[in-house]
Amino acid sequence: MTVKNEEYWRQRFTELVGRQLDKGDDYYDQLASEYLRTIKSLDTDIRYWYNRLAENNNVTIAEARRLLNKGELKEFKWSVEEYIKRGRLYGIDKSWAKELENASARVHISRYESLKIQMRQHLEELTTKRLDGMGSLMDDVYEDTFYRSAFELQKGFGVGTRLDRIDPREIEKILDTPWTADGRNFSSRIWTDKKKLIRTLNTELKQGLMRGDSIDKITSIIADKMNVSKRRAGTLARTEAAYFSSRAQQKAFNDLDVEQFQLDATLDTKTSKKCQGLDQKVCNMRDYEAGVTAPPFHGNCRTVAVPYFDDEFTQDEVRAARGQDRGIYNVPGDMKYKNWYNKYVPHPTGKGD
Repeated sequence: MTVKNEEYWRQRFTELVGRQLDKGDDYYDQLASEYLRTIKSLDTDIRYWYNRLAENNNVTIAEARRLLNKGELKEFKWSVEEYIKRGRLYGIDKSWAKELENASARVHISRYESLKIQMRQHLEELTTKRLDGMGSLMDDVYEDTFYRSAFELQKGFGVGTRLDRIDPREIEKILDTPWTADGRNFSSRIWTDKKKLIRTLNTELKQGLMRGDSIDKITSIIADKMNVSKRRAGTLARTEAAYFSSRAQQKAFNDLDVEQFQLDATLDTKTSKKCQGLDQKVCNMRDYEAGVTAPPFHGNCRTVAVPYFDDEFTQDEVRAARGQDRGIYNVPGDMKYKNWYNKYVPHPTGKGD
C-alpha cells in the first residue's frame, strides 16, 4: 500500500500550521487589549498631571521641572508604593523595582520626573505581560504542532509507534536560543522594544512641553507611538509562532523517519518574492534549518514545510523504518486526534485526559 499523495500532505500540514498561526493572531488580539488599557492609563495620568499644572492651557518645561511640593510628594510616594506592591505581585524587572525603591526614598523630585516614572511603570507592566504571554504561546505552539504533526504522519502512513513526551527543558532551550541573523530571541526583542518605547515617549513628552503643545496633541502623539509598538508586537508574535511551529515539525519529521520535506508557499499578492522562488522546492531533512532552509523566511511568513515522499514509498517501508521493537500499531484513517493523543502520547499521570 502506498502512503498518501502529495496533495494530502499539503492540505493537512497547511491546515496544521495555519492553526498555530491563528494562535499568534489570537494572542495579538489579547495584546491589543493590553495596549489599549496602557494607552488609556497613560492618557489619564498625563491629563491629570498636565491639568494640575496648566496655566492658560499651557505647561512650560520650566514649570514641569519645578520640584514637587509637600502634598504632591506625599501623593507621589503613595503611587510609588503601589507600584512596588504590584511589582512584587506580577514580577516586574528587578532593576526597575530597585529604581522605584530609590524614588520612594527621595525627598526632592521634579514634577517632570514624577510623570516619567508613572509612564514607565505602565510600560514595565505591559512588558511583563508580553513576556509571560509570549512564553506561554510558544510552549503551546511547539507542543501542539509536534503532537499534531506526529498524528498526521502516522494517520497518513497508516502505522505508528508510541511517542516520548516532550521534555519541557527542550522547549526552554529553544526559547532561550536566538535564531535570527541579529542573534536575538523574542524576549530580548521585547526588552529592546520596551527601552526604545520609554526613550521615545520621554522625548515626545519633553519636546511637546518645549513647543507648548496642547494636552490633546501630546496624548495623541503618545498614543500613536504606542500603536506603532503594538504593530511590531503583533509581527513578532506571528513570526515566532511560525518559527516554533517549524521547529516542532522538524522534531516530528525526524522522530518519524521523514527523509525529505517540500516548501509550500501561499501564493497570493502578499507572498514575498523569496517565498515565491522557494515554492515546491524539495530538501533533505538533514538540511532543515528554520529561518534558513525552512520557514519562517521573514516576518509574517506563511510558507509551510510539508513531508515529501516519492511515489514508490509504501506502508511496508514505513513499518520497516520504524522497527518492530518500537511497538508498531495501525492508525486508521478515520481516527480522531483526541483519541490518538489519549491512547498513544504518554501523560504525566500515566493516563489519558
